[in-house]
Amino acid sequence: MYRPISNIISMKNVLLVAFKPCDTQVFRYDQELEDLVHIKTDTTFEHESEITDVDTFPEKNLFISGSMDGFVKVWNAKKEMIREIKFPEPVYSVSFLNKDCDILVGHLGKVSTVSHKDYVPYEIAKLYQPSAEDVNTFFFRKRTRADSDLFAQLKMKDDELKR
Repeated sequence: MYRPISNIISMKNVLLVAFKPCDTQVFRYDQELEDLVHIKTDTTFEHESEITDVDTFPEKNLFISGSMDGFVKVWNAKKEMIREIKFPEPVYSVSFLNKDCDILVGHLGKVSTVSHKDYVPYEIAKLYQPSAEDVNTFFFRKRTRADSDLFAQLKMKDDELKR
């Protein structure tokens, strides 16, 4: 089954793939298999509208995504959502601005900034920067070869969740 891809971003040996209309999946290149391996992640907090842009900040193991529903979502490397930020109009572009992970958001002819202090409260510091051991354990658990059958299964599960 063909699923259109809206964006792909890499962080170290991990890929975040944004599929149309609005879900993301995490993959890792496995040197032993010489292939991409799908990493099962929680899909509870996926976007509900088309994903327009994604960015990564490898030094802090963070991804960010923006969508037509006006949401900007910040994820850690395990694709655990750290924070979602709602804008009043569609978000067309997102980018990490600096080493502090402040965010630039392009939306309806405007550019806004979001300070890292506003979206990374102290209470979720462990989610924000999981330990290297925690990240390695997550990415090297049971492997699933990424093929068209897997994408079809993921699409069916995604469609079921949206009903």
